[in-house]
Amino acid sequence: MHRTFIKARALKAAVSATALSAAASLVTASTALAQQGAFTLKGTFDPAVHTVYLHRYTLQTGSHTDTIPTDNGRLSFTGKVSAVETGQFIFQEGHTEKSIVFYLEPGAIEIDDPAGAAHPVLSGTPLNKDLQDYRVLLYAMLDSVNAAGGHQYYEFSREIEGEKLSILRRFVPRHPSSKVSLDQLNQYSIRNAVPGALDTLYHQLSPGLRQSETGVQLADRIQGMRGGAIGTPAPLFTLPDTAGRDFSLTSVRGKYVLVDFWATWCGPCMEEMPNVAKAYHQFRDKGFTVVGVSLDMTNFKEKWKEVIRREHMDWIQVSDLKFWNSKAALAYYVNSVPANFLLDPKGNIIAKNLRGDKLQAKLAEVFGAGAATGAGGEGGAATAGSGRFVIDGRLNADTPVTGIVQFDGGTFRDSVSLVNNTYHFEGSLGDKDALVASLFLYATHSHAAFKGFAQFYIGAGTTRVTQKANFATLSVTGSPVQDDKVALESALRHATNRTAVASDFVRSHPDSWISYVTLQDMSNHMEIDHDTAAALYALLTPRLTRHAEVAQLGRRIQGMGLAQVGAMAPVFSENDSTGQSVSLMGYRGKYVLVTFWASWCHPCRAENRFLVPAYGKYKAKGFEILGVSLDGGPLGRSSWLKAVREDRTAWTQISDLKGGDNAAAVRYGVSAIPRNFLVDPSGRIIDKDLDEAELNKKLESIFN
Repeated sequence: MHRTFIKARALKAAVSATALSAAASLVTASTALAQQGAFTLKGTFDPAVHTVYLHRYTLQTGSHTDTIPTDNGRLSFTGKVSAVETGQFIFQEGHTEKSIVFYLEPGAIEIDDPAGAAHPVLSGTPLNKDLQDYRVLLYAMLDSVNAAGGHQYYEFSREIEGEKLSILRRFVPRHPSSKVSLDQLNQYSIRNAVPGALDTLYHQLSPGLRQSETGVQLADRIQGMRGGAIGTPAPLFTLPDTAGRDFSLTSVRGKYVLVDFWATWCGPCMEEMPNVAKAYHQFRDKGFTVVGVSLDMTNFKEKWKEVIRREHMDWIQVSDLKFWNSKAALAYYVNSVPANFLLDPKGNIIAKNLRGDKLQAKLAEVFGAGAATGAGGEGGAATAGSGRFVIDGRLNADTPVTGIVQFDGGTFRDSVSLVNNTYHFEGSLGDKDALVASLFLYATHSHAAFKGFAQFYIGAGTTRVTQKANFATLSVTGSPVQDDKVALESALRHATNRTAVASDFVRSHPDSWISYVTLQDMSNHMEIDHDTAAALYALLTPRLTRHAEVAQLGRRIQGMGLAQVGAMAPVFSENDSTGQSVSLMGYRGKYVLVTFWASWCHPCRAENRFLVPAYGKYKAKGFEILGVSLDGGPLGRSSWLKAVREDRTAWTQISDLKGGDNAAAVRYGVSAIPRNFLVDPSGRIIDKDLDEAELNKKLESIFN
């Protein structure tokens, strides 16, 4: 059974335009087709692939998913389109979830990805033939880079973006009238601010493509790359407000204005909104206001208004509901949210990406209410002390590099400009001993895109980082946590039994944050049994276990021991969708399958589908299902209930909307989903982690 690990879901970074637009970028320019144009999809896959999900997407209508069964790895599917759409196949091949993106257009479309194939092959219709031509170049580059470096980069890896530009320089002149050229340029422009190179390629497109809606948007995005810098005039825009009235940015000239880009689907945006509200109410009487620009889509219009009312976002709110193609987003080159720009009364940008206490500190400085100390970063910084961190970085390159370094520390994010090849970050660790610092370099020199990614652990105090021209090659000093990580990785590199070496590290480093991380990873991936996990956790020092997430790991490990076959099922109560409390005790006298899942977990959604017929077959005989959702965050409830409707699960569904920290999940030691536990009428666990065949066999033996 393939599982999605909760930990990976919890460490969610700021939502980026690339992550949400990779599949959608193929359809941003609508091509007129004959009304109700018919298409036929034929596919060849590994015979072990039994089901393929067809995900269809347009910016205008949103998404739709069809479930397509295969016959010995082959499928055939027909449908209709009135305009070109994005098609995406999602399927499970062994332990790997695979995805193939293509064009849905009238005609016969063929997609071949048989067992053992290095890459899928598209054929049949004109756009898919062009897309295949592009991918032949892309795959050749990826195979070459991966073979030479021993890495495993994929199409959207940041490390290969420069090489992709060289592919576009070969492909676009050969296909100047193909929508594929426009779409690939548009997709590349979202991730890479190289206006000179993109402008040259843009002007090699045919006049028809340049004058299309997407062509005009691409031109605006390229122009936006040249603006939005601190010290420059803020780009002007006019957009409709929630009542449909046009609002112009010029109407708030004379005030300090925060132009705040957000979206209802962006969890980090909603987490940041209380800070924006605090700043607005604290400084609005002193000449400060906020203009919220939503990057929602047309089908989210009512949701946009609902969230504004619910969260009491009382400042100016505008949107043209065009997602990443919002006029304002293009003008400011916004390719991730949350993002904001602080304008002075003359309309000049004086700071950007001010989040958390940095926004209050900057406004206090502006209005003379107690200036913030320090000067690092685009939004200023504070002095480090206990529980605070400082990163001093230096890039050793042959030539000076100008650009931006973005920092992502889980819930803390920031970005700064490189100055004399150096950068500087400060912030709070919160209730942690350490943070994983993820750094992304966006820079240009000699008209070539230069990108880098680096990751390391930081603790309280000052961490000094020295990097080569290859940003990932780094030397870190001043971080004992990183020293422990390096020592563990060195030991694992030569280990024949990695689990034994990792366990020995925990035993010999009971006060290290890396011991907690290592124990959590081994528990999540079920590399150790409950007894071993409990024994190792007992060695951790009280100083370490006082941290909330370390203590939560202890409770989860305890749950691993309680939720065993033969033991009484841990009892819990949570609310259903109507707010009514539901207790596992209420199922005594019946066989009940307790299943842990979430709306964002593809294997879970697949499991829901095979549970539907089992539930219908055995419900009248005394079988019940109790679904426990691990959804959470600002949109957790709506995502959960939408998935319940889509999957047509007729059984009771409950959730406390705490995500991976769901109380029932912790009590059962659940760290990866889907998981299920079959409980008998007396309340005892009689089986667990049943797949479709195992569950049907078990239920047949019970009831027949």
